[in-house]
Amino acid sequence: FDAFLDESGKPRASSVTIIIPAESVGEYRGRIDFVEQGSHAIIFCNGVEAGPDIFVARSQMGSVNVGDEVLFDAFLDESGKPRASSVTIIIPAESVGEYRGRIDFVEQGSHAIIFCNGVEAGPDIFVARSQMGSVNVGDEVLFDAFLDE
Repeated sequence: FDAFLDESGKPRASSVTIIIPAESVGEYRGRIDFVEQGSHAIIFCNGVEAGPDIFVARSQMGSVNVGDEVLFDAFLDESGKPRASSVTIIIPAESVGEYRGRIDFVEQGSHAIIFCNGVEAGPDIFVARSQMGSVNVGDEVLFDAFLDE
C-alpha cells in the first residue's frame, strides 16, 4: 500500500492490496441491531462463538436498516473479535406504518424515546441515534415504525 499524510497530518493509506485474506469462520444469519450511517453497523447473531455482537464496516454492506435480517461471512480480527463481510439482506425489517409523535427523551450520543399513542405495541418508541438527526425534547417527528424481536 501507499502511505501519505492528509491535510490534518494524519496518516492515510491508498492502493491497498490484500495479501492474505482473513480466514472465514463461517456463514451466519443475524439481525441488524445498530447502524452508524456512513461508518458501520452491528449485527446481532447468537451463532458466532466469539460473541453475539458482530461489527461490520460500511464497505462490507449495502444500505441496511435496524431490524433487517442478513446473511454474512464471519471472521475474527487480530484481537479475536468477530467481524462481518459480504453482508446480504435476506428479509428487510417490516414496517408497521408511518407515525407522528413527539420526542419525549434524548440520551445524547445514544438514543431517544418518541411518545406516540398510535403505535399498537406501546406509546414509547425507542430510536437509536444512528436512525435520527439532531433532535430535542418536544420536537414533533414523523417516523417509520417496525417491531423488534
